[in-house]
Amino acid sequence: VGVVWIIGSDGSFSILGVGVGGGGTSDEFRIYASEESAGVGASVCVDVQVDGFADIAGMQYSMSWNTDVIEFDEITSLNTDITGFSLANNFGTENTDNGELRVQWNDFNFEGVTLPDETVIYQICFNLVGTAGQSSSVAFTNSPVNQEILNTDTEIDPFMSTDGSVSITGDQPPPSDCD
Repeated sequence: VGVVWIIGSDGSFSILGVGVGGGGTSDEFRIYASEESAGVGASVCVDVQVDGFADIAGMQYSMSWNTDVIEFDEITSLNTDITGFSLANNFGTENTDNGELRVQWNDFNFEGVTLPDETVIYQICFNLVGTAGQSSSVAFTNSPVNQEILNTDTEIDPFMSTDGSVSITGDQPPPSDCD
C-alpha cells in the first residue's frame, strides 16, 4: 500500500496516487460545529468536534462566517492528542477579517490519530458585532481549501460535516444621548 502526496506551497495536500487499502471508517467520520448564542457585544467560542476520527492521517477544509454578525477573535483549546496540531502550523488566519479560516493538518509519520466521538479538536472564538436577532452560520466550506480527510489505509474518507451557528440575543444597546 502506498500513497503519493503533493503538498502545495500553502500547506494543502492532494493525493496523486493511492495503493490498495483496507476497510477504514469512511462511513463514520463527521466534523461539526456547535450552536452558540449570546447578547449584543459578547464573545462566544464555537466547539469544532469530530466523530469517527479513527486512524486519520490528514485533514483539510475551510470555514466561513458572516463578518457583519460575528468577528473572528481567536483559535483556542487545540486538541493535543492530534500529533503536531498547532495554531502556527495548521491554521490559516490571514483572511479571517473576510470571514475565512483555513485548516490543514497532516500526520507526516503516517501513524494516524484516533479520538473518541464528540471530541473537541479546537474552538473558534468570535466577538458578536451584529444586532439582536441576527445570526451567522459557521460553515465548513470547500473553498479556498478542498475538503479532504485521509486515513492511514491511504483512502480519502467522505467529508461529512454539520455547520454550526452563532445567534445574537437580547436587546440592542440603548441609543446614545449625544446629538
